Amino acid sequence: MQSPGEADDLAVLFPDVAVEIAGETLTMRELRFGEQLKYHAILARVADALKPAAQSQDALNLILDALAEEHDAILTLVSVCCGKPVEWIQGLSSQDGERLLSEWWVANHGFFVRRVARATLAGAWAANHARAADGDASLPPLSGTDTTGAN
Repeated sequence: MQSPGEADDLAVLFPDVAVEIAGETLTMRELRFGEQLKYHAILARVADALKPAAQSQDALNLILDALAEEHDAILTLVSVCCGKPVEWIQGLSSQDGERLLSEWWVANHGFFVRRVARATLAGAWAANHARAADGDASLPPLSGTDTTGAN
């Protein structure tokens, strides 16, 4: 039997969620690592389309727009994560479909957040590295202690 702490740890590692859609209880789960590799090209396209949302006041609509642009791929991913065929998902009511997509996003948004964050960090690192290589004096000192003795 799992302790409450162990159950919480597993929920963080695998944020599977039971959700009722169209009268059925489904388990929406995060893509596992092997699935992320298998569907990487699709995930990368969607993540790249989501980058503008990371810096926007209209993030929710931009996210929905990006997901809609890749609708066939997203339907495939949602299908993989909930275990239902794409045709079943396509036949859902608007409300049930949006709820299912929301649950998929909750379970899988971490991949997209990590990808956008890596790109942002890599860009910032490259810019700082280039400035440092050019001898840009505007870079902050590494420490508050002046070791040149010029105080």
